[in-house]
Order: sequence, then C-alpha cells, then structure tokens
Amino acid sequence: MPYLDHAGAALPSEQQLREVFELALRIPLANPHSHHATATTTHMMVQDARFRILDHFDVTTEEYAVVFTANATHALQIVAECFVFNEKHKDELRISTAPHGIGPTFAYMRDSHNSVVGMREIIKEKVQEIVCVDSCDDLYTSVKNGLFAMTAMSNFSGKKYDLRQISKLSQLGWSVCLDAASWVSTSPLSLKEVQPHFVAISFYKLFGYPTGLGALLVRRVTLEHGTLNFYAISALSKGFEDLKRYGGMQKINEKTTRIASEAYRMLKEKTYWNGKPVAEIYGWENAETQGPIVAFNLLRDDGSVIGYSEVARMASLFGIDLRTGCFCNSGACQMYLKQSNEQLLHYFEEGKECGDSRDVIDGRPTGAVRISFGRQSTSEDVAALEQMIEYCFLRVEPAIDIYSPLKINEYSATISRITIYPVKSCRGIDMNKCELTRTGLRHDREFMVECCGSTLTQKKHQQLCKIVTHMSKCATMLTLSNADDEKSSVRVPLEHNGISSTTKGAVICVDRKMQVNREFTHLLPDSSRSLSNEAPYLVVNEASVSVLADVVGLSTLETIARFRPNIVVRGIPPFLEDTATFMTINNIRFEVTKKCTRCEMICVNPITGVKDPQLIVALRNFRQREKMTFGIYVRQIGEEAGEIHQHAIVHFE
Repeated sequence: MPYLDHAGAALPSEQQLREVFELALRIPLANPHSHHATATTTHMMVQDARFRILDHFDVTTEEYAVVFTANATHALQIVAECFVFNEKHKDELRISTAPHGIGPTFAYMRDSHNSVVGMREIIKEKVQEIVCVDSCDDLYTSVKNGLFAMTAMSNFSGKKYDLRQISKLSQLGWSVCLDAASWVSTSPLSLKEVQPHFVAISFYKLFGYPTGLGALLVRRVTLEHGTLNFYAISALSKGFEDLKRYGGMQKINEKTTRIASEAYRMLKEKTYWNGKPVAEIYGWENAETQGPIVAFNLLRDDGSVIGYSEVARMASLFGIDLRTGCFCNSGACQMYLKQSNEQLLHYFEEGKECGDSRDVIDGRPTGAVRISFGRQSTSEDVAALEQMIEYCFLRVEPAIDIYSPLKINEYSATISRITIYPVKSCRGIDMNKCELTRTGLRHDREFMVECCGSTLTQKKHQQLCKIVTHMSKCATMLTLSNADDEKSSVRVPLEHNGISSTTKGAVICVDRKMQVNREFTHLLPDSSRSLSNEAPYLVVNEASVSVLADVVGLSTLETIARFRPNIVVRGIPPFLEDTATFMTINNIRFEVTKKCTRCEMICVNPITGVKDPQLIVALRNFRQREKMTFGIYVRQIGEEAGEIHQHAIVHFE
C-alpha cells in the first residue's frame, strides 16, 4: 500500500518493532524512582535514551537536558507555562505583525502548527505584546525579554526555514523555542550549530514507534512531572538503531528529498489535453530549502479546483494513504491558499469546521492535499499516485448533461423495490411490503457487527457482503449465514431475548435490550434510533441507476445493490430525483433532507467483495463540479403508523 503521510506519522520497520517487543519480554522494567535492582536497570535505560537523543542531535549533557513529554504539543505547553517573562508595565495586550519593544513579548510564525498557536492562550496574561510574523526578518528588533516559537519546517508545504537566524535573534534578546517535529522526521539537526534555547519533538514523527512520547530539549533544566513512560523510553534505542540501518539521517534526507522531487516534477509537468495544469502546488519556491512534503490541489481542465475530499476518496480506491485539509496549520493554509480574514469568517458562517468535507466554498479550496515521504518511501509510491491521477482525473469523459427542464411533480412514480438491511454492511432483504417506524423501515439497520471492540464495515472489510440475512415469514427470527458456508449461522430473535449460534469471533450489537450467550456480547442499550448513517430512508431512481450501469457495463440489479437503497422508484427521468423536496406514499408525507454523498463502498462487488473503481469514477464524471451524490435521504413528517408496498404510487414535489 502506498503510504504518503510520513509527515503525519513515520512508519516503524518490522525489525524495529520485533526488537522492541523482544526487549520488553526479555528485560522487566519498573518505576525508575524506586531503588531496587529492576528499578535501577530501568533508570539506566532511561539515562541511555537521554544520551542517545542528545548524541542524535550532536550535543552533550553539558549543553542540553532532555525533558520527556507526551508529545511535541506537550513540550510546547511546558515552555509556555514555565518561561519567565519580565513584569508587564501595562495590563492591555497588543496584537501585531512586528515587535515594538514595549515589554515582554511572545512571537510566532504564521506558518505554525496549531500547537504553537495554542501557546498564546497560556502566555497572553504574561506578556505585553503577541506578534505573528511571516519571516524571521520581521523580528530583527531588540527586545529585553522575548520568546519566539519558530517553525523549523512547515508541516503544510515542507518549506525549511533558515535556522542560522536563531543566533542573530538570540543576540537581539529573543529566546527561541524551535518546533522541530516536522524537520527531524527526515533531516539531520545539529543543535551544536544552531543552538536554540528550546526544541520540541515527537518520537513517532522520527521513527514511528513509540507513540505518546516526545521530548523538550532545553538548557540544563529539569521540568519533568511524575513517573516517566519508561517502557516507551526503553523503545527509543531500537528506533535510533533502525535509523542507522537506513544509513542515518543524512541518507534518509537525501532519499526522501529525491522522491519528493520526483512527485513535484510529476505534478508540475502533468497537463490536460488543452495544456492546462493538473495541479496547483504550494511552496517549492526553492528546492534547496524544501523538505519531503508536497502540498497541492488538483484542477479540472477549465482551471476550477477539485475538492480534496474527492481526491481522498479516489486515492482510497487505489490503496493510497495521504492527508487532506489544512494539516493542523491554519496559518499556512490561509497563506498558501490566499484566503483573506473575511473569507475565513465567511467559511465559518457557512458552517465550515475543521476536519469536515467542505472542501470547496464559492469555487475556492478550503484546504489541500498533502503527500509526504519517509525512510521507507520508494519511487513506486509516486508512480501509484500518478496512476490514480491519470485514471480518475485525466482519462475522464466530458461531463454529461444530466439535467432536465422537466419538473418532477409532472411525473407519477411507483415503488419497484423495497430493501431492508438488518445488519449494517451485510446483504439486504427484499420485501414486498414493510412497516414504517419512527426510525425507518421495521428492522432496518438494527444490528452491526463488532470485533475486538471495533465496528466492522464494508469500507475496510469487504467480505461482510457475504453475510446473507434471512427473515422468518412472521418476522420473529433473523438468520445470518456465510454465503460460502451456509452451515455456519447466527439466529437472532427479533421479538424475544436470546441468541443461538454456531459462528464465533464476532459480536452482534443491537439497538435494544437482549440477552446473549458467551459467544456474543456488548449489546447496545435500548434506543429510539436506528444505526442508519444520515436519515431513516434512502431513495434511488431506477432510471438513474440504469444510466450508470450502462456506462460501466454492470447489470441494473447489481448496481442497485451497490448503492444499498431502501426504496427504489420507477417512472421518472434519470437524475430528476435530485430536484425533489417532498415525497408522498399512501398519503404518508416525507421530507427530502439531503442528497447522499457516495464513498468507495459503491465500488465493492456485492457478491464477491472485490473492489473496483469503475462505478465511482463514472459517478464522478456525471457529477463534475459537484459532490459525488447519488440518491436522496428522506424522513417521515409526523409519526403516524403505516406501511409501504411494492408498486405503490409515489408523488414527488
């Protein structure tokens, strides 16, 4: 699997992990604050880890102390809490883009991780001025007592900042706290040469394991609190040994820079038939000061932006792991995407939230796509990305005009198919008629499969499509069986407590109280909701399905099964359902809540579990410049009892 998110977390090697766990099994560890033999051994291992860390950064214990923390964020928090500023002359706080030397000052770069930005809240009561700068050059003003949080390498674009400026800033009165978490993942750092006052790092960024452990390197001050995470610290030695097996940081830096340059050139040189670029790349103004990160957005042949959520979905189909959004660096995101403060406020008012899928607003990107490389990366990772871009974005047919001037209320549709999915991600059951409840169709999505404490879905476990569900004639018993081995089955009473089963290893969860035997546990409590993702009912138009099925060479029935609708209607033109706002069946009125945004689950063959990208690519071609939606979510207006049946008349508004 191409892994292109090394800036998010490095990957530990198999040998590294094997040696870590062998060490944990071979040598017992104890609280190093105790004084018995095992504690002494642990203390020695902790001290050895300190020496290795300092040696890695080219300094000794006489120059720097190692303060173990939970992560780089925790290290920065300690600096913010413990740094001693001079006494303030005035109570008011000044926010500016350049220091004025009016008193104790905290400065940080606009291109900073959110962890650095968060230092402001801790420091603001202790300083006279907070300064946000684009460049270290903006701080060339003498200060009596200033703390500057400096980004070593942008985790957004990979831009490396000039660490030689630390010396001059120190001479001007600045204490420099270097956020080196991104830099140290692939580049050597000699603290003997640059000599910042503080350095914050996370070890999972360096060699992938252990997580939950970072360090603050500081000039001979002890700031640790409580008992150390000594098992994690003992694993550091194996991480440093693994770096040596890859040739050391200089070799890793050379390799990752070369591969990142290949990715940059591939994206830079790739164009559409009309000569328009495929990608807009952020950063890379100077390859000499560039780390192994490439941030970009893909563009259409008319220059409009392709949302990063769509790129992420396509990448997932090809097994490519990459990062999208603003990467916890809102300042760099604003800077590189040229977003004004007014635009950011507008995005917030439009409901934009960190981590959501609102990737394009008013035709402008709200984030980007980031690929990053580490010691295990190869040129084949770049080739896989190029293949995905060519298949999903370059080799697409022109957008087809699917919109009609006709009005949906001019048509009378009928229900051609009703399906319930008692167990999420498993096969559905076709019904001639079905009772309506407050949560949707009776018995629809009441259960989910859980294993080892995690819910299983087809997104990661495609073989769930082979779990066949059957319901007894009187709807009192649900039977689950494996399509490849129907002798193994699970029987779930729908009206009475208890489960009998010959299948082991999974957990059935249900939205109401039931007793289970020792093979099935962790049932969810009574609830008035179902396990549906968005709304009680999903409706699709058979004519729309047929259009897509013809494009990809699938049968209409298989394509319907991939979209997993509750209600299939017949009798309206393709895609006219997109215009509906209300729906009436048997005098029962429903409201359309939203269109259904599709993910890679529609690429799973509902019989074999094999995934192929054809259907989602075809849907993308139909939905160019829009979200990849198909089908509409509806909810019943009111709670009156009723039922729907095949061939019932459906009126749309």
